[in-house]
Amino acid sequence: MTKKQITKKNEQEFSKFLSFILRHHPEEIGLSLENNGWINVGSLIIAINNHEASKWVIDLDTLEQIVANDNKNRYSFNSNKTKIRANQGHSIKGLVMDFKEVQSPPKYLYHGTSKENASLICESNEIKSMQRQMVHLSADIDTAKNVGKRHGDVLIFVIDTSKLMNEHKIYISDNGVYLVDKVPLSCIVDKITS
Repeated sequence: MTKKQITKKNEQEFSKFLSFILRHHPEEIGLSLENNGWINVGSLIIAINNHEASKWVIDLDTLEQIVANDNKNRYSFNSNKTKIRANQGHSIKGLVMDFKEVQSPPKYLYHGTSKENASLICESNEIKSMQRQMVHLSADIDTAKNVGKRHGDVLIFVIDTSKLMNEHKIYISDNGVYLVDKVPLSCIVDKITS
């Protein structure tokens, strides 16, 4: 297989591959994540360039560009850029991410989903994390709408954070996504369709 150089045209395609590796399946290129989601940058670059499961060629400058240009700020480097990780969205069991607990969240947070998924949520009596470790919540309706669009016709749950905090801790990732282990239906105060 011929390896691809990363260009502006295929940067988003590579970012999806990087997200797949850093959130879900590092073993696809022969790597594993540290307990808190970090992976050695040098090992990652070597694995991407050399593993048969990857069709990409990358260097540190290009990886830095991908991280800086990602429109959802999905990735972070450690302070000396020797390690990288996805900010949230992991499906790998056993990771212990060091998210910051939020003491004063906005009055409302929003969860965008599809109308089809909304009926499943109502049946289960809570918003569950599904394949991910945590439920992702947004601070604004537009972001929740964009998240929901990926799943079909959009429905946005409006969550009262004071009610939620009575039962669950709320965390925030480095890129501003609010996270919680689950959201009981009793904390949902409204639904918005678009």
